[in-house]
Amino acid sequence: MLPPGWARTTLGEVAVLNPRPNGLPEDESSPVAFVPMAAVDEEHGGIARPEVRPLGEVKRGYTPFQSGDVLFAKITPCMENGKVAVVPGNLVGGVGFGSTELVVLRPEDGIEPRWLSRYLSQATFRRRAKRAMTGAVGQQRVPKDFIEAESLPVAPPPEQQRIADVIDELFSDLDAGVRALERVKRNLERYRASILTAAVEGRLTADWRKTHPDVEPASELLKRILKERRKRWEEAQLAKHTARGKTPPKGWETKYKEPAPPDTSELPALPKGWCWATIDQVLSDGSYGTSVRCSYEVQGVPVLRIPNIVAGEIDLRDLKYSTKDLGDMGAKALVWGDILVCRTNGSLDLVGKAAVVHADLERPHYFASYLIRLRLIIPDISAYVHVAMRSTFGRKYIQRHAASSAGQHNISLSSLRHFLLPLPPLEEQTALFAQVDDAQSMIQDTERSNARVILRGAGLRRAILKRAFEGRLLPQDPNDEPANRLLDRIRAARAVAAKEPRRRQNAS
Repeated sequence: MLPPGWARTTLGEVAVLNPRPNGLPEDESSPVAFVPMAAVDEEHGGIARPEVRPLGEVKRGYTPFQSGDVLFAKITPCMENGKVAVVPGNLVGGVGFGSTELVVLRPEDGIEPRWLSRYLSQATFRRRAKRAMTGAVGQQRVPKDFIEAESLPVAPPPEQQRIADVIDELFSDLDAGVRALERVKRNLERYRASILTAAVEGRLTADWRKTHPDVEPASELLKRILKERRKRWEEAQLAKHTARGKTPPKGWETKYKEPAPPDTSELPALPKGWCWATIDQVLSDGSYGTSVRCSYEVQGVPVLRIPNIVAGEIDLRDLKYSTKDLGDMGAKALVWGDILVCRTNGSLDLVGKAAVVHADLERPHYFASYLIRLRLIIPDISAYVHVAMRSTFGRKYIQRHAASSAGQHNISLSSLRHFLLPLPPLEEQTALFAQVDDAQSMIQDTERSNARVILRGAGLRRAILKRAFEGRLLPQDPNDEPANRLLDRIRAARAVAAKEPRRRQNAS
């Protein structure tokens, strides 16, 4: 039920879709605005950083528009993300051009552009538009006829203006709140980085060392790890010879290759009791994952992927399963203490992100080929190794050793083997991780609180728009001219315009 003075019509009746530009400069070298899809902000955020290009460079092959037009992204996922904007009045050259994936709506006289743009930005409209999309997966678009046929309410012109102004004011306050939360998020990230850096530099446990002067030094821990490393190699070699029914050859023990220690000549001094090591020295096994095809249908065993590494933790909520029998891959199954590392991504910031398996999995879980599994000689130090990899020190190492090709960044297992570890005594690692865990819990609690506030803000936005287009955001003014008279004028003007080409043709 519409309020008094309102009327219902279609988008096609109150806006012209993809109209021809008016008043293009004659000189093709004239500067005009150019708006790539990336410059259209999401959630009605406007146009950010439009480019300036010569007219001749963009007037063919791009979508033209002018000030006061409404831009609507028709392609997935830009449409679902809410890329909608009103073209501002300060457009360079008075006209602009943009991606062919933008639909241009030019409102008729009496239709406030923000009225249309806010309507298009509603989540309810976007859901309907998504259902109407056509085309191949990944290239689906909203058809023009769907947009033209979309029904919408129209308020009297003065009320459109008042409602648009109030929405702008309310959303401006909400945007300010989101920006404040974004600042908090950035500060939390800096705090997290500072905690991890303090951990691997020994500053976080400086007081602990003063009260625990007699703990076993890390050099002794490393000796025990290296001894166990060699012992496992020898056991594995003997098992191979036994399986073949052969006696080990003379001097077979000399073939063991001791991992090279790190060159400490240019490394900073460490706190008392610490020592430098490499991941290779503490590594029992490093391996790449399976490339078997996976799906969400429960057929085979679960295979962890990059999306299962979330904020440094293993997240089992978004699991895919192998579509083929993986056979005898018991050694590939994940166990407590394994570290999973993302080895390939288009974003360098995500390469090397890692998580530790902190649970005894009830059934075998494997991992995909875009991940590397590090299994340490002593699983108890996995938590500290993970802290070192996430620290500023560790991130610099990973980014410096990541290879780049065709827009993808990759860290290899061999590079991870040489990762430098400032290794604390085992007892100090326990104390260190307890402090890191406390700080992480505080950070995560704050992040969750912020996320809830952002969700409430998104819900409030939806409620504001719903009330606006139901006529419940502001009281109506009975002195406003009814919207049906506006629609009558629009129809009459269109009827006259439709006859004009015929008249000119008859006159000739």
